[in-house]
Amino acid sequence: MREGQRGFSVIEILLALAIALPVAVTLVGVVRLTMDGAQAAASSSAASAVMSDFVERLDAESHGAAALFEPATDVLGNPSCAADGECRELDFFTRDTQGAPHFWAYRFDPATHTIQRYLYDDLGANGPVDLRTSGPAVPMRKFEVRSIPISHVRVPGLGAYAPKDVNVALGYPGVEGGNALAVVNLTNEAFHLRRELVPRLAASGFTVVVGTYTPSPLPTATPSPAPSSAPSSPPLEKGIARTYLANTFWQKGPCVNEPPGQPGCGPGGSGQQQDQSGNSYGPGGQLTAPPDSQIPLTDVCQSPEGPLNPDAATPRGEYDAAGNLFGVVTDSLNGVSEAWYVPPAGETGEYAVPVPPLTGAAPGQSNPFAPQMRNGPGYSYDTTFQVSC
Repeated sequence: MREGQRGFSVIEILLALAIALPVAVTLVGVVRLTMDGAQAAASSSAASAVMSDFVERLDAESHGAAALFEPATDVLGNPSCAADGECRELDFFTRDTQGAPHFWAYRFDPATHTIQRYLYDDLGANGPVDLRTSGPAVPMRKFEVRSIPISHVRVPGLGAYAPKDVNVALGYPGVEGGNALAVVNLTNEAFHLRRELVPRLAASGFTVVVGTYTPSPLPTATPSPAPSSAPSSPPLEKGIARTYLANTFWQKGPCVNEPPGQPGCGPGGSGQQQDQSGNSYGPGGQLTAPPDSQIPLTDVCQSPEGPLNPDAATPRGEYDAAGNLFGVVTDSLNGVSEAWYVPPAGETGEYAVPVPPLTGAAPGQSNPFAPQMRNGPGYSYDTTFQVSC
């Protein structure tokens, strides 16, 4: 210390420390809170990303599936559903263009709080065939699935009309397409979401639901002028919405379409015993009956979940002179035959008056009502189209 320069006394140093220490402690707390907040924000952002990715995956896969179902026994053979109807596994089913089945499932493990995706090739009497995991497990605190019939849901667009439940048999017990909702409750570290999923067949199933609903009168549409070289387009009138379904009788197995001399395919052969056959319904399309239709729907329709109706009508595809496609439906009980219009995509509730003459679909023309057969080694699919209830 220089001569004449005064130093700090002990009391002054202690007073300075008494002032500085609380400030330092406060600053440390602020820094810690900031770091905790940043960590919480990062954790919340990660949880949000996980939830968003998983929900988007469920949405996309449900739209590509023919059916969603909650099995009573999960893919590992354990009970999956509680007494109140909440299940911890959601399974998906579809068929590829060759008719081969494909299954996949999301199973929740309450012990590890994760959801694992599984694939399997078929659903046999003893459960999934060739079960294997697909991708990493997704962290989730809670995963519950419940099936809700559409009749329990209020659809504002239908007004006072009560929607009806429709099930589409797909050849496996407990695996049905249709218009029921699979309601999924999801909870992770940061979010709780309730998601309603519908399978691909729900659109056709919903068409079946409103198929017996007669809409309010619509103003008569003014037809667009037709080229002078073509017959005049007929006016459109209010019609009655109907639908049709694809009914497929299928067979598959090592001996289907194989000669009897094939090893194992003779009477009682082990290969023949593995052959399967079934009946399933799929999406068809829409029809519009004349506004003064004389054919009761109950006379000619086939319900997917009901017994076989011996009078069910298989429409015959015919074109009129203006190029409109009609499904000609015959009521064998009353001897009445009518041309039900097949509207282009997006048109509903209007009926095009046929421009004579009506002629059968020529080779090469589009005819959605023609029987379709696909056969090959190990498989056979025979599809016809019927009016649906």
